[in-house]
Amino acid sequence: MSCDNATAPVNLTTTGSEQDCYLKCKYQYHYGLSSTNVENKGQYLQISYDSNNENFPVNFNNTVYSAKEVRVYQPSLHEWEGKQADGELVVVHTTCAPQSQQEACAAAFLVCIPLQKGVSERPASIVLNSIISKSMNMVPTRGESATINLSVPFTLNDFIPKKPFFSYTGMSPIDNCKNPDCHFVVFGMDNAIPIDIVNLSALQIVHDPMPVKNTPYFYNATGPSGLTMKGDDSEIFIDCQPTDDSGQLLVTEPKQIKPITGDDKKKGPNPFEKLINEVLGPFAEIVEGVLIALLIVLAAKGIILGEVFTITFWLKLIGIAVAIGFMSQVVHGAEEKNIDESTEGLFK
Repeated sequence: MSCDNATAPVNLTTTGSEQDCYLKCKYQYHYGLSSTNVENKGQYLQISYDSNNENFPVNFNNTVYSAKEVRVYQPSLHEWEGKQADGELVVVHTTCAPQSQQEACAAAFLVCIPLQKGVSERPASIVLNSIISKSMNMVPTRGESATINLSVPFTLNDFIPKKPFFSYTGMSPIDNCKNPDCHFVVFGMDNAIPIDIVNLSALQIVHDPMPVKNTPYFYNATGPSGLTMKGDDSEIFIDCQPTDDSGQLLVTEPKQIKPITGDDKKKGPNPFEKLINEVLGPFAEIVEGVLIALLIVLAAKGIILGEVFTITFWLKLIGIAVAIGFMSQVVHGAEEKNIDESTEGLFK
């Protein structure tokens, strides 16, 4: 697997002479879902990534890529502060179009995430532990392959943290040095994915020793961002998607908002109410005005004659008030009818 003239992997340190990198190592992604076809390659576990992306799901340094496969190595390829991790997840990307025959496409962009012994409820840990555990039983030896059924969706959106990363360009040893300009994105140990090391060790995938190189590397403190593509490949814009404290994408379902105008289930008017509106509608405002005037006169007369303390006086007032309220509804119904008719005319 290794080759003498490889310029990767490297030893990454937070106190090294790395330079800051932003625009030239800008990483944007939005991966689709994939099935889980695994194969024991002896030196690593290969998980094919046949996603449902119709457009390129990755943009790195203004070049678009597709995810070809995910590899699980034990121990890690890279070193952090001079030490290897328990394992390493490597996402292999190519410049071939999505949904094409990726097998013949050379690796052009590698995203590397360390794996470390531990337990976590993060989606990446749950999915990866399930894949490794089932692979231990279904593909225990080199050359065996199988399709694993997972109870949760498999998408790299759950694996790539939106956290700072290291970046460099070199000759990759994982494809026999076919590409001298392979781009690397490597996340730090503080973003390692916790896994069950017992299952990983039982899988018996151990790669050949790979000496670290002195290839210069850069540091991107902002981390990757969400990517959305519409139309052709040139229409790219950032989709600001929320993440939790661990950098995992928080996917929320779109809310359905009911229109504020119109109601398909609205019931028709009451027949009696409709009859009243049609008969009294044209005269409703006049009648309402007369009743209001009558109410004022009756109230003034009752005060002058001292009838405010009699039941008859209050019954009259209440009766007229109810009549005014009824006529007010008739007026309102007539106005709504006129508005509806004028609105319908606009759309004919």
